[in-house]
Amino acid sequence: MDMRYRPQWQFSPKENWSNDPNGLVYHQGIYHLFYQYHPYSCYWGPMHWGHATSRDLLHWEHQPIALYPDSLGMIFSGSAVSDVNNTSGLGDNDQPPLVCLFTHHGPHGLEQQSLAYSLDGIHFEKYPHNPVIPNPGYKDFRDPKVFWFGKEQRWGLVLAAGDHVEFFRSQDLIHWSFTGRFGPEGNCAPGVWECPDVFPMPTPEGEKWVLLVSMGMGRENGGSRTQYFVGQYDGSTFLSECERPHTLWLDHGPDSYAGVTFFGEPHGRRVLISWMSNWTYADKMPTEGYRGQMSLPIELRLVPTVRGYRLSGNVISSMEMLRGDSYDIWSETLPQGAMEMKLEGDAPFSIRLQNGIGEYVEFGVDDNNCIFLDRTHSGNMEIDPDFGRRYAIHRLETGPVHMYAILDHCAMTLFADHGTRMFSATLFPTQCFESIAVEGMVGGRCTPLINSENFPPLP
Repeated sequence: MDMRYRPQWQFSPKENWSNDPNGLVYHQGIYHLFYQYHPYSCYWGPMHWGHATSRDLLHWEHQPIALYPDSLGMIFSGSAVSDVNNTSGLGDNDQPPLVCLFTHHGPHGLEQQSLAYSLDGIHFEKYPHNPVIPNPGYKDFRDPKVFWFGKEQRWGLVLAAGDHVEFFRSQDLIHWSFTGRFGPEGNCAPGVWECPDVFPMPTPEGEKWVLLVSMGMGRENGGSRTQYFVGQYDGSTFLSECERPHTLWLDHGPDSYAGVTFFGEPHGRRVLISWMSNWTYADKMPTEGYRGQMSLPIELRLVPTVRGYRLSGNVISSMEMLRGDSYDIWSETLPQGAMEMKLEGDAPFSIRLQNGIGEYVEFGVDDNNCIFLDRTHSGNMEIDPDFGRRYAIHRLETGPVHMYAILDHCAMTLFADHGTRMFSATLFPTQCFESIAVEGMVGGRCTPLINSENFPPLP
């Protein structure tokens, strides 16, 4: 099997189709990643929940399928929590349950929220009285994300309902009551809302809340993208503090969608994983034996900028354990496989990663002070008419440019302006990129990312 495109440090299924990450949770010392999965084809089909586990978010072990379709329908997106106090009564104090809330997508498209649980983290039982949140009459009513609201010592839940999100509350994860909605007012982008997440973040002014909403937009608007809002959760609904008509995008590249954060992260971090693809061309990805992959795990922070509070992303600290010996970017050679680049310079400048047949990906800062990533010459352009594009966004900062990039086989992630500008893109060169061309006043280091004695071998 041709493995040249499979990322080394970003999760991908062993075979067949995958999309949205689901149920990201830390439970009894283990990180769990569930995901939308069609186990019988490399194309989207009847959805299951695939399952993988990790101790470090970089080495993943495939687990048996967690949830199969049943008489209520396919298993669409959702979330999972570690019910450490057994509020659900589905376990006990010695064996707290891992509880999953997910969407049943049933006959004629009826979408309802259901529950499943596990006592060992591997085998799951569906609640016998599903659904736990029936559909009140919406065409689109899905993707429940559960969170703990410590101020009131109870559970909260947000889900997508067409052009807005709705909030619910519960004491036991089983019985839910509606509390409020957010949108469509305040939304500045077209499209159906999907895969919401809401969470608190510390700031110099005190706690603020962030609401993520993935947008299933048409190709004329850039395809699949993720929007976010900054504000407060008052126990009933989300109250945005964002000024219209400015849309805040989580990622300015083409391949970051349906991202959600981990529940119960033990280090106090807010870690996000996204699906690294785009519905515009997801079924045409030229990978062999599988389709779909996850992003790097990204630690989010909420930081003040000249334009207000913005999400800032960076790789998790354990990536440091993967670094080999670095060398200056002006050496012109590139390590094969996974690598990182740390750059600092004055705008404008550009970096090209290229191969011997004229294919390259280019990124940097242009004459308009925009961070850009250009994959128009990066290799296979027959995937889709919109695949070969240049992506750019104005900087939030002035002065020297700090940039960090990771290339993990076919997956490139770029961070700039201290992480407030992120770009995620898939690349499919005919041959591996093997050299680097630098233009402008910029310096930096290039480092291979390799497995080390500090980590167990890949599963």
